[in-house]
Amino acid sequence: MTSLTRNAIAIAIVLLMMSLNVSAQRGRERPGPHTSNYDLKTVETIGGEVVRVELQEADRRPGQGVHLILKSDKGEIEVHLGPQWHLDDQGAEFKSGDRIQVKGSRVTVQGKQVMIAAEVKKGDTTLILRDEAGVPVWSGRRRGPPARTDK
Repeated sequence: MTSLTRNAIAIAIVLLMMSLNVSAQRGRERPGPHTSNYDLKTVETIGGEVVRVELQEADRRPGQGVHLILKSDKGEIEVHLGPQWHLDDQGAEFKSGDRIQVKGSRVTVQGKQVMIAAEVKKGDTTLILRDEAGVPVWSGRRRGPPARTDK
């Protein structure tokens, strides 16, 4: 085998490995507070009134995340919804005074209790943010209509 052939084979192997690595990662969300902390064992549903809406810079991702401060009968909790672009795509709007019901995972992020939302009901509309396994609908691993109307 000539050195040119060996080099060509080595380059082909490297390119193949890189291709396999990219394929394995496609659709997989990078670790962060919205993916690695979602815990199916802590899923619950709470209702209350939106106190305020906050936009926060997302960790290692472009854009902002939408967080709600929700006042329930158990006190206030920060609810992590998802990226602003996704909520905009769904036509989802939240404002102070909105009465909502949130199904999600109550977890500790950076030392404080938060809820990572899977579904948010407002009036007769339910916004689906995560599937039953806790995978974000915007991550590319799941396709389908993320919002539905309950009537």
